[in-house]
Formats: sequence, C-alpha cells, structure tokens
Amino acid sequence: MGMNLKMAPLPGTFMLTGMLGFIISAIYTASGRVNATWGFAFSMVFFLMFIASMLSMMPQFPDWAKKKKR
Repeated sequence: MGMNLKMAPLPGTFMLTGMLGFIISAIYTASGRVNATWGFAFSMVFFLMFIASMLSMMPQFPDWAKKKKR
C-alpha cells in the first residue's frame, strides 16, 4: 500500500518563466512600481514554479525514501 510517486518532466520554458518572472517581479517591487503585497505574491508564485521545475528534473527519489518500513 505504498505510494508510487512519479513526477512528469516539465518543459524548459516553465523554468525560464519561473526565473524571469521572479526577477522581474522582484525588481518591480523594489522600485516601487508594484505594491509590496502583490510583489511578494507574484515573487512567491514564480519561485514555486522554479522549485517545481527543479524537482521535476530529479530522475527518481533517493534510496532512503524508497525503503519500506517493516
């Protein structure tokens, strides 16, 4: 009854969108063009997009995560 977790590989444009979106939203927030609340929200979404693309590049889970407890 173990969970078989598999991640679908995300395209490279997803990672690029996450990186550029984070940089642009951080710059716009720091310069005052975007409200700090909205800037933080946009930065968080783009950062999470980048993290998701990094995790999808992992070929598999580490061995310690695969071991079943007896």
